Amino acid sequence: MISGEAAFPPTATAGPEIEDLSRRYWTPIRHFFRVAGAASSDDANDLTQSFYAWLLERTVLAKYDPARGSFRSFLKAVLRHFLDHERRAAGRLKRGGGLRRVPLDPDVPAVSFERAWRVALLSEAVERVRDRSLKFTIFEEYTFASGERPTYRALAERHGLKPSDVMNCLAAVREALRRELRAVLTDANLDEGCDDDVHR
Repeated sequence: MISGEAAFPPTATAGPEIEDLSRRYWTPIRHFFRVAGAASSDDANDLTQSFYAWLLERTVLAKYDPARGSFRSFLKAVLRHFLDHERRAAGRLKRGGGLRRVPLDPDVPAVSFERAWRVALLSEAVERVRDRSLKFTIFEEYTFASGERPTYRALAERHGLKPSDVMNCLAAVREALRRELRAVLTDANLDEGCDDDVHR
């Protein structure tokens, strides 16, 4: 589960595609709307919620064809279409509709989406690998250290190990993360290209 964000509430009519889309993409989609011109964080949340409701009313996801490109590319095109639809509707009603019109490179929301998607994907892989073992503790202390990253020697002394043991622990967790990233991508029928996001 993506932490720090409200999940889209599954409904009786929400199939597994919508539930999976919510779990994996809520944060990236919210980032897309925020950068695309949502006036506030709450407006971006509302637009994200509206987007999922809009998907439930249509058969948009059924139009995805893997032979024509990645799911992320398809989803970004759908997001742009939805955003245009919302802006047209807001214009007809003579109100802002939670969106401000700003001059913006059309690729900027897509870049924000990609970054947020990679962070969410890595977070999911970390949660799958997370355990109470010493090697994962060392990985967390090394990778997510606040301030200056500790040296192998410092970690070895802290845990009564040799520096080479620390190196082996980090390598083992990184490899496990790579396997989980591939599994997440395969499960979601997505294109690859995220191994570089595993912290070195």
